[in-house]
Amino acid sequence: MDDLSVLPDGFTWGVATSAYQIEGAVGEDGRSPSIWDTFSHTPGKVAGGDTGDVACDSYHRWPEDLGLMKELGVGAYRFSIAWPRVMPDGRGPVNQAGLDHYDRLVDALLAAGITPYPTVYHWDLPQTLQDRGGWADRDTAAALADYATVVAGRLGDLGHGRLGSGLALALAVVAMLLAGLWAGNLVLLALAGVLLDLAVQSHQVFSQREIYGLRADARARINTVFMTSVFLGGALATGVSGAVHDTYGWTGVTLLGAALPLVGLAVWSVSTLRQVRSRG
Repeated sequence: MDDLSVLPDGFTWGVATSAYQIEGAVGEDGRSPSIWDTFSHTPGKVAGGDTGDVACDSYHRWPEDLGLMKELGVGAYRFSIAWPRVMPDGRGPVNQAGLDHYDRLVDALLAAGITPYPTVYHWDLPQTLQDRGGWADRDTAAALADYATVVAGRLGDLGHGRLGSGLALALAVVAMLLAGLWAGNLVLLALAGVLLDLAVQSHQVFSQREIYGLRADARARINTVFMTSVFLGGALATGVSGAVHDTYGWTGVTLLGAALPLVGLAVWSVSTLRQVRSRG
């Protein structure tokens, strides 16, 4: 492609890998064999008898990989999580050392300004599950669900910087609510109630969709920011409404209460459209 102008706004350049291709360390920190290990170690299956036992040794050298990504200036990194490293038996006990590895990787990516795009499964089914029937056994689908739940519950901070839609509307609605109270305008109060409910729903739908899978402490921090912003917005609205009243009287306060939600809705709409477009 020679003409990069055809790329849509918000296009992100990134790089991609998969666990068995790069990690190595196939017998370290509790990882069990996957079907790829079995396949590559079967004589005649791979040219030259190559395996992923060491590969790029990214399990040990991932900080160097991160440095290369920073040098390239990429904005995203798609990697896969090795199921047999997280759940060596396919189901049941969780290998904390395996989760810790990906947790450190995600935190380092975020600190470097690189958005992580983890893939939960990239064809490295634990051999223990294959021995029980593999994907021909319906129970493997349930095992995948259990594994995905564990990964989603641990890896956090994947939705950083995506809270603007709910917060912008919430601040505007609270400001309008207080202005309406001050002016005694029942129509504004009714509208404020509807918009406040919309603000909370937008926060839950958009923000929680983006932060699905965040560990509990990350979700708590985000919700704390949301509620703190609401109360700070209310305090700010109180001061602004008082200043407007001193200068323009109740008419000015009522107009302020009517204008703020329109501004908030405009900001919210633009933010929402950008998020929808970024998802393709």
